[in-house]
Order: sequence, then structure tokens, then C-alpha cells
Amino acid sequence: MRYRLTCLTPLLVGDGRKLSPIDYMVWKDHVNVLDQWRIFRLLAKGPPSAILRMEHPMSKSLIAVLLVPLGLISGQELKPVALPTPQTSGGKPLMQVLKERKSVRDFGPEQISRQMLSNLLWAAWGVNREDGRRTAPSASNRQEMDVYAIVAEGAYLYDAKGNALKPVTQTDMRKLAGTQAYAADAPVNLIFVADTAKLGGDDAARLATANADTGFIAQNVYLFCASEGLGTVVRGSVNRADLGKAMNLRAEQRIILAQSVGYPKQSPSAAAR
Repeated sequence: MRYRLTCLTPLLVGDGRKLSPIDYMVWKDHVNVLDQWRIFRLLAKGPPSAILRMEHPMSKSLIAVLLVPLGLISGQELKPVALPTPQTSGGKPLMQVLKERKSVRDFGPEQISRQMLSNLLWAAWGVNREDGRRTAPSASNRQEMDVYAIVAEGAYLYDAKGNALKPVTQTDMRKLAGTQAYAADAPVNLIFVADTAKLGGDDAARLATANADTGFIAQNVYLFCASEGLGTVVRGSVNRADLGKAMNLRAEQRIILAQSVGYPKQSPSAAAR
């Protein structure tokens, strides 16, 4: 049996280049008024969807299929993550981690635990005083920086005050987090985004401030990783246009740097020991 397949609305699922896992709903022979309103409500929920019309050339029977990203109906969408309380004591002495600080570009398959991620994000840009100030300085305490965590499950925004991860998108965007191949393999890619609307001065002054404040955060990450046996590398080589669009950033939000984090890949000789 053959069917003619016609796409009635643009098919943009996942990252727009390939079809993500989908759920589907089917109406055969006709779509009644009640079903039409259900279609409209689902389409209005946000992520791009598609309606496909499948028509048998002989019987003219109609099957209307509504495609939506996985989880829109099933309830498996990316959800907020409450992080464990960060462990703010222990670690190696400061002079030792300064000595051991280095960049690592080869990451092993071991995943970072939720506790380790909480500790990492707190060290990077967490709240360390009751007045809400952070572990890294910012110009006039404007706190214009946001730290996003891109992992295999999707992208999250770090909520320092709530010690939580806020969902951004349920897509593995690690390939967009850097032009280098290792970015796609790193368990975590941190994206440092400046909200320039919070800064004064002209564009050059705002960018200079954001660059400096990002540097403080990135160095915190380096020192934490040296203390905890993690590998990391910061980079400016990011496809900012594509990544910013995928992260739904506003025009005033600027991607400054990205930083990959994971456990260093062991050499075969080291793994055998």
C-alpha cells in the first residue's frame, strides 16, 4: 500500500538538522472540531512542530499526524534539577592547586556526579555570603554573568541563589559548545554568558567588563578542577551565533567563553596499572 506524504507545516524538531525522537497522535478519515482545537493548543506550547498529511491515492482516506518533540505529551521534558548542598570545605591547599593548574583537552567517559557538579558550579559562580555576593567578583557587584551547563541530557541555567539547574532545552548541544572535537565528548561544557543590559557604558566598555568578570569565573573552575582531579580547558572558539540561537538568548546576552570539564582520559599504560 502506498501513501502520498505532504508536510503541511515546517518540520523543525531537535536541532533543526535531524529528526528527534517523537510522539504522535493519529486521527483517521477526518479531524473533527474538538481534535482541531487540541492541535492548535499543542502547537501553541512553543517548540516547532509538524503536521503531516498521509493520503491513500485510491481510498482517499486521510490520516493526520501531529508530530511534537518527545516529552511534550509524555511528560518527559527536561525538568529543574535541585542540586545537593555544595561541599565548601576540604580540597587541596591553594599553592598546590596553583602548581597543578593546567588545561586538559582529552576527556574520559566517566560522568561527573551531581554532587561534584554542585561543587563545581558553586566554586565557579556560587553565593558565598549572606548578602548574595559570589565566589568571583563582578564590576560594582552587577552580577551580569550567567553560567550555563550543557550536558548530554540538554542545557541548563545555573541558579546560584536557588542552588539549582533551570532547564533551557532538551537537546545535546555539546557539539555547538566549541569548534574543537573534544567539546562534544566532555561530560560538561560551561557557557559563560554576559547580560550586557546590566552593564553601563558603551559596547566596548560593557564587553571589557564582561571579559574580565568571565576570566575570574574561569580561573575558579581551573582551580577547583586542579583540586578535585578533574580536567578542564577554557576557549573562545565557539560558534556564538548558532549556540546563542539554540540557547534562546536575547540580543543583549553575549556568549563570552566556554569551558569544558571532565575526568582526564587515561593513557593505556596508566589504565593498566
